Amino acid sequence: MTTESYVTYGKNADPSTQIFVDSAVEVEEGSKAVKIAIMETAKSISIKSANVVAVAFLSGYTGLVEKENLLTALKQQFPKFYDTNLLCAEAGYKLAEAAK
Repeated sequence: MTTESYVTYGKNADPSTQIFVDSAVEVEEGSKAVKIAIMETAKSISIKSANVVAVAFLSGYTGLVEKENLLTALKQQFPKFYDTNLLCAEAGYKLAEAAK
């Protein structure tokens, strides 16, 4: 979640809602928002694939999508960018493991 999104939606979210924000987002003290280094991680691989880092993080953190299914979808939908997307996905899964 970006700063703009957090200000617009995150602050008004139900208290039971889990919120993830990029590590660069300023959150108020006492916030339950979890800061994740999505953009920093993506910049080290490919900033254009920051969304892949984020989706892989959410997949790894929540378990809603099995890793192999996500990697298969990336390969089928974006074969030209698979190598880069694979690196970003692996980085996102590592962020998820660290956040658990």
